Amino acid sequence: MEKVSKKRGKIITDREELLVCQQYKDGWTLRKIATYANISQTTVMAILRRREVPLRNGKQITEEQEKQVIDLYLSGGKIKEIMSKTGVKSEQTIYRIINNTGIDKRRR
Repeated sequence: MEKVSKKRGKIITDREELLVCQQYKDGWTLRKIATYANISQTTVMAILRRREVPLRNGKQITEEQEKQVIDLYLSGGKIKEIMSKTGVKSEQTIYRIINNTGIDKRRR
């Protein structure tokens, strides 16, 4: 009998987990795998970690970009403006940088 993983939500078979791992190894993005398998990107990551698949490095943010993000934020820059000036393409990344430095978030 095939092993099945289920904590809540969709039941994922052993075979499906192996397919997710293979697709990732073949270069598929998390989003593409999740869409194809009809599961969340979080579930894809959980499968990859459980199966001990080595993860690729995402786009790395340089220390210079982080410094720019902080400087622009502290000088009153809006998130979209900070993104365009620094080349950081994710609002979440901007907020992560701000949160990690302990800066109080401005009210919107």
